[in-house]
Amino acid sequence: MIDEQRLARSGIALSMNGSSKEDVVLQMGEIMRLKLDADLVTLSACRTGLGKLLNGEGMVGLSRAFFYAGAKSVVVSLWNVNDIASAELMKAFFRNLNKGISNDDALRDAKLTLINGRQRTWRHPYFWAPFVLAGTYK
Repeated sequence: MIDEQRLARSGIALSMNGSSKEDVVLQMGEIMRLKLDADLVTLSACRTGLGKLLNGEGMVGLSRAFFYAGAKSVVVSLWNVNDIASAELMKAFFRNLNKGISNDDALRDAKLTLINGRQRTWRHPYFWAPFVLAGTYK
């Protein structure tokens, strides 16, 4: 969930379990306080790379929060994404990572999987181009 007006309200909905006493949203401030030792965080939902451009700060959003928490790189999307095409892209991405391919090459190769795949519609950049990698490319 991205709130471009009130960035602190942006976060990740973890569960919609109505019996929970928690608000079930891991908000930006909570993410920033996490102590992660993660090479990669992937946020494959719609518009996860958006935020607010602040003078002297740059883009502030969920990806920045994960960098503060200790992530070395983050994959995000820049616009609304198609669920099925995104799932196929992510399967290919993680399959590539499991082969030991670097983050940037794994994402590029996953995009090529959609471009060269059987589903002709997914060859259009709308389906694969919103996903970008920020941070280190290990």
